[in-house]
Amino acid sequence: MLRKIIVPCLLLFPLTAPAAAPIEVNAKAALARAEAFLSSTSPEEQKRGFRTLKEKAEGGSEPAQLRLAELYHRGIGVKKDPGAAWSWYEKAGAQGSAEALRRLSIRYRLGCDGAAKDLEKSENYLKSARAYASKEEVAVIEEAGKAPCPN
Repeated sequence: MLRKIIVPCLLLFPLTAPAAAPIEVNAKAALARAEAFLSSTSPEEQKRGFRTLKEKAEGGSEPAQLRLAELYHRGIGVKKDPGAAWSWYEKAGAQGSAEALRRLSIRYRLGCDGAAKDLEKSENYLKSARAYASKEEVAVIEEAGKAPCPN
């Protein structure tokens, strides 16, 4: 008798955990929302955009790492911090960001933000940038030799 009651109840109330809160599946959408906050004139909204990007960057998102480096470099949504900026450029470059590698190349070619000039290191970054670059990015990378320090 008990079995006849339990089985229909299991069909009505399956033994599953309640649905979790929706997970951010689309990283591009999260980055777009962060950019919307960053474009605000409100410092609080800029900080919110920064926090969103930092969360994604810490989770391994290469586009978020590159953008976070830019924010630290310019002081948008966070206090300007060139050291943190270059650290995030390194992380994005390690994942194949041609733009991050290009900027690192410029840094060591010119000695930007207190880095010692290192032409060999600069050339190595530039070679890596070329290897990862899309066809559209190659022309920009080739201009790295003429570019000033990123800011």
